[in-house]
Amino acid sequence: MLVAEALLAFFIAVVLSLILVAIFGWQRPGRIGVWPSIVFLVLILFAATWAGGAWIHKAGPHWGGLYWVPFVVVGIFLALLIGTLIPPGRRPRNRREALEQVDRRRESGMMIGVLVWIVLIALFVIALVRYV
Repeated sequence: MLVAEALLAFFIAVVLSLILVAIFGWQRPGRIGVWPSIVFLVLILFAATWAGGAWIHKAGPHWGGLYWVPFVVVGIFLALLIGTLIPPGRRPRNRREALEQVDRRRESGMMIGVLVWIVLIALFVIALVRYV
């Protein structure tokens, strides 16, 4: 069950990440390009979808003994939350804006990076504790 639920959460995370990046044009703040945005979203959505889906009461139809509705609901909720609350990074219009963005990125980049890793580790631990 652990592997099946992890694979389901990963599949949902990949699909939702591709939708956010490709269709809605969401970009990871502070990074330019599609791949950093997709990798960031997949990591966050995978960990949160897996943890949330594993702990929410099993409901809805099941496929192969796997209740997939909680995973989909958690994934969609988090994708919507990320898409609305985290403003996408945008390209600077001139040199002055580019320099201001670089300064802001230096100031906040380290703390955000540490926070993201702490949250990711906590979500994976929460998901794995469910199976112990």
